[in-house]
Amino acid sequence: MDKLLTNIIDKIEKNVNTKQTILKHSANWCQLQSCIHFIRDTEGALETYLADISYQVPMKREKAILYIFGVLQALVVQQDAVKNLCLSLGVNYPKNAHITQTRDIRNDMGHPTDRKDMGHGKEYTCIEDVSTFADKIVLTTDYPDCGYAGSSEIGKTHIAAISLTKVIDIPELIKKQKEYFIQVLENVFETLQKDE
Repeated sequence: MDKLLTNIIDKIEKNVNTKQTILKHSANWCQLQSCIHFIRDTEGALETYLADISYQVPMKREKAILYIFGVLQALVVQQDAVKNLCLSLGVNYPKNAHITQTRDIRNDMGHPTDRKDMGHGKEYTCIEDVSTFADKIVLTTDYPDCGYAGSSEIGKTHIAAISLTKVIDIPELIKKQKEYFIQVLENVFETLQKDE
């Protein structure tokens, strides 16, 4: 498990355990404890995944897909836990483009057959390819309603659909999320120390 991230969580937990303003068994206290546990648990799961794929042992396509589904779900659960930890402590949780992108990737895979994208209409995603080491996946998303429709002197023009293909590097998603959450959690700890 990444010691830097867990060390920050340990410091936050120790700090809030000494505070009189957060009463045990209040909604904030319960939420805070749940967040701390899930940040640790998801971090442990993500570190286990990274250790497992470092051996570069090939696996069947289906197993690699299942592994990636689990990793993406762990990333989203961790996102929710960090965000709600901030909210339970009254600390600002700044939005981050990478976090949003990771969540969108998880939703592309988690709801591939009937997803509505803001501004594009419906979208449908397929897994085109997956690494046998479960470290990369290729997704193609079709936007059938995203075509251009217009008229000109010549007549009507319509493009029926747009397809986008993404190559997703799973360890890179984990790395970027971890870097961001270290910054967020350090800010939480510094804010708690200022409040003392």
